[in-house]
Amino acid sequence: MSSNSKPIIAVTGATGAQGGSVVRFLLKDGGFRIRALTRNVDSDTAKALKEKGVEVVRADLNDLKSLEDAFKGVHGVFGVTNYWDPAVFNEEKEFVQGKLLVDAAKAAGVKHFVFSTLEEWNAPPVEHFNAKSRINNYLIESGVPRTSVYTSFYFENFTNPIMGLAIKKENGYVAEWPTLWSDGPIPGYAVADTGAWVLAAFKDPSRFVGQDIKIITEIFTPRQFVALVEEIGGKKIEMKETSYEKFDEMKNGGLFAAELHGKYVFASSFSVIFLMLI
Repeated sequence: MSSNSKPIIAVTGATGAQGGSVVRFLLKDGGFRIRALTRNVDSDTAKALKEKGVEVVRADLNDLKSLEDAFKGVHGVFGVTNYWDPAVFNEEKEFVQGKLLVDAAKAAGVKHFVFSTLEEWNAPPVEHFNAKSRINNYLIESGVPRTSVYTSFYFENFTNPIMGLAIKKENGYVAEWPTLWSDGPIPGYAVADTGAWVLAAFKDPSRFVGQDIKIITEIFTPRQFVALVEEIGGKKIEMKETSYEKFDEMKNGGLFAAELHGKYVFASSFSVIFLMLI
């Protein structure tokens, strides 16, 4: 198949963690042309994508016309929204962005929309879960052929300085995680592998259109994760204990802390139920 005859997959968030993984897996597979959507086509990351043969186009998740233009002629879309973007950080704003993605895909006649979503959760309410759940419901109701990919905790977060989950010291790491109960089970995966599931969906639509893919590769408590990283990496990690009581105090720490608290209440609750079933 010539490169010009290959179906085009449009990837939102192509310069981010999930979208970047999708681009990498699509490039390695070679069966699709890739159209990366970004607000800044002149960024270093966008330029690096161009050098790899990726078509990079400007699109804004708040601008329906830019999305409709970006989706012209595409076969499939990988859609992801980012609640944690400082310009978003609000359930309704994230929902509107996702709704515009779906509306643009429907207008363009997209044949397969793979959307990165999360479960609805209201005990306590978690905005970034519920926004994605609402978008997913809207996608289903739209009639656009879809696959819903449910992600989980990124294991990369344990050593991500932005999240502050582990602090690098001279002889290793200090794990000081007030956002995580030390013995709370967390279902997760490596976000760098997201593209493996998304690629599988695009390669086999007869199997995956209309289906949900729920990504969990391991369930760890923070204590177990520390022990595993010590064993593999050979460096000591000093763990600062976080009791359940200390963890539970987070729900009163403002919106950001409450979002994380609710997220990990869900994670622990899901893990306990899952482990009872296997």
